[in-house]
Amino acid sequence: MVKKELLTIPNILTFFRLLAGPVCFYLVWIDKKNFALFLFILAVLSDKADGIFARKKKQATAFGETLDPIADNSLVVFTGLALILKKIVDFYFLKYIFFILLIYALAIGINSFKIKRLNVPKIFLGTFNIFILYLVIIYIFLGLPINNLFINIVLIYTFIVSLVYLVYSIKFKTSS
Repeated sequence: MVKKELLTIPNILTFFRLLAGPVCFYLVWIDKKNFALFLFILAVLSDKADGIFARKKKQATAFGETLDPIADNSLVVFTGLALILKKIVDFYFLKYIFFILLIYALAIGINSFKIKRLNVPKIFLGTFNIFILYLVIIYIFLGLPINNLFINIVLIYTFIVSLVYLVYSIKFKTSS
């Protein structure tokens, strides 16, 4: 049985975003790029909306706080993978993003193991990073040219954020 605290508007929006990633992948795969872009933008907007609802309606939950960054990264990974496989974007850019997101996943794993439950540390650097990745993917969808310098800055920033998460997770002390 689902606990009542899971059925909040913010959690439902987060679930939507979690499911939007695989659906965006499918839509890109079947050459429905415009529908994928529309769904991607809706999912990005749901990221902002879930935070607003959680704070204003006092519906923040530990489950939602954990699932939110996972849903964000899932949206980026699934959509980015589809763009790579359909050769809409150069593999160079996103292969590094995937590697970097693996570092992030390792940080989540270390942190979760230490406190005996799934936990995703929330830092502003990560929030800003996912926002930048959202913009890059929208830019790619629109077919706008992307400067290599900008891509390299995004890659370096994403790498640094992942390392910060990893260091935070390794140094994180549990309260006994």
